[in-house]
Amino acid sequence: VREWLQTQGADVYAAQRVENVPAEVRTRLLVELAGSRPGVQALMIDTPDRHISDPGTWWPLALRQAERGLAVVVLCSPATADALPIPAARLGQDDQPDPMPVFSGEPQ
Repeated sequence: VREWLQTQGADVYAAQRVENVPAEVRTRLLVELAGSRPGVQALMIDTPDRHISDPGTWWPLALRQAERGLAVVVLCSPATADALPIPAARLGQDDQPDPMPVFSGEPQ
């Protein structure tokens, strides 16, 4: 764990409880860890805006995973979805935007 945290530039948090790691760092680490698991094809990032109100801190993390070839779904509040640089799909709505193609390389 310490080695992985060091590769992520987060080794200073190795002795911390996860809830004591700053929200931005914790979210980044969880997304990177989930996306790096062998066989993962999709990520669902559940309400990152409940801890980090600025989507500019977690949106690039989601986009980076999509660029690696993963399907990425982010569940967030309507207000947060409106602040994103893409049209958002809305649960319960018939009119939905097309998926956003971002794949830029070889799938993992």
